[in-house]
Amino acid sequence: MYDNKFLPKLSQNFLEILEDNEFYDITIEVGDDPYVKIFHAHMVILNCRSPYLQRILSTNVKKNDRILAHVKLPNISPEIFQMVLRYIYGGSLSLEEYDTLDIIKILVASNELKNCLISLIQHDNFKMNVIQVWENVLKWGIAQNPELPSDPLSYSKDDFITLRNTLQKFIPFINFFNLTSKEYLDKVYPYKKIIPKDMRENLLRHFMDQPNSNPEPNITKEIDSMAISSTQKNLLIEKDFNMIVDGINDLIYELLNKGIDSRILIKQKVIEHFNNHNVDAQETYNWLLNNQISINSIFLLGYFNYYGIETSLNYEKAFNLFISASEKNHTLAQFFLGNCYRFGHGTIKIGKLAFEYYEKAANNNLSHGQTSIGYCYKNGACVKKDLIMAFYWYEKAAKNGNITAISNLGHCYDNGIGITVDKQKAFELYQNAANLGNKVAQYNLALMYEKGDGIIKDIDKAIYWYEKSAKQGYKDAQNELKYFKKIQ
Repeated sequence: MYDNKFLPKLSQNFLEILEDNEFYDITIEVGDDPYVKIFHAHMVILNCRSPYLQRILSTNVKKNDRILAHVKLPNISPEIFQMVLRYIYGGSLSLEEYDTLDIIKILVASNELKNCLISLIQHDNFKMNVIQVWENVLKWGIAQNPELPSDPLSYSKDDFITLRNTLQKFIPFINFFNLTSKEYLDKVYPYKKIIPKDMRENLLRHFMDQPNSNPEPNITKEIDSMAISSTQKNLLIEKDFNMIVDGINDLIYELLNKGIDSRILIKQKVIEHFNNHNVDAQETYNWLLNNQISINSIFLLGYFNYYGIETSLNYEKAFNLFISASEKNHTLAQFFLGNCYRFGHGTIKIGKLAFEYYEKAANNNLSHGQTSIGYCYKNGACVKKDLIMAFYWYEKAAKNGNITAISNLGHCYDNGIGITVDKQKAFELYQNAANLGNKVAQYNLALMYEKGDGIIKDIDKAIYWYEKSAKQGYKDAQNELKYFKKIQ
């Protein structure tokens, strides 16, 4: 039972007034069609007991006789408002009658009511598990900002600021100190950036100083047996960096699956990821040097060395790390080993091994591994030339959304590589890849418009796509533009 400071008898009298349908002077329409209910209430009580409703009443009272016309609250369910209304009148709420979801709905029934409902969270006798309060209030905060990702690992700096602003009135009243160390580590720490810095530091100090996590007051729960010491701080830091490492691995995988393979562009995207998520790339690199605890961290250290991110470019070190991660079936490591053996990065060129590692990545459904196999078959690189197999792998990768493969598949249809010439199909594929930003497809699309090859000739569109391709540094497109400038 959550009890206010009102005397029990007085609270009971107010509830009797609420239930009396004769002397009310306010009607409140709550909910949206078809779930609408009319409540009878009393201005004097609502004015005194609810600042929010006081504001609503003051804007809805007629100037001449001070009689309320009507109040509508469409954003609250009738069931929840009835519970809130009983709390306003009686000063008490029997939580045992409701499940956790209903209680949380009370806490966050609407933005407007949250100020008066926060008192439920901060009250000492509020018998509800703190972690449940945190998880559900967090869900509510995310629901208020539907543009936010569901995974905090994907949050940008602005995303954390948005969520912090939404929940800033709740956070001071959530008793994080009553969490177990495991609950704090697993459920709260990933969102640490929305917690005020001084509170965050106090929490960390608390968990380090206490031999065990404190049990919840009046709630039977398993007490965490893990001792809190400097080891716990290391666990928090480790968890944070592991999330960063996993997030960057996911980003690299996503870029390659889309067919974005430019060394400059990929490196730029990774650095942008660090900046957008307020992560220090140098600090991450330093952590990786001493924490090769997962295949993702092994691969990423190799990746940093392969591209020279926060360190000097070191192909040999990258190669050895890729070997280590690949032995544990890391798909990205397999793909980059294919590149190492193909181009002689950190090792001698061995075409057969390059193809084998591309094949491993392709069989793990990395579309850029599939595209690389298609390239090898088309050009007789690392394997015997086979145009039918080239078409097969380009088509497979294109179906997986790889932009480079879509462009290459268009080239196959355009030139009859492993398939009968089909200019219309080539045009469609070029156009698709060009719209997705592929500079080679943009050039080939411009060429079709310039020549009228299978489509209606259109010099303006040709120049448009040449310019698009040229801006991305494609030399053939730049040369075509120079030609058009000479003849104009």
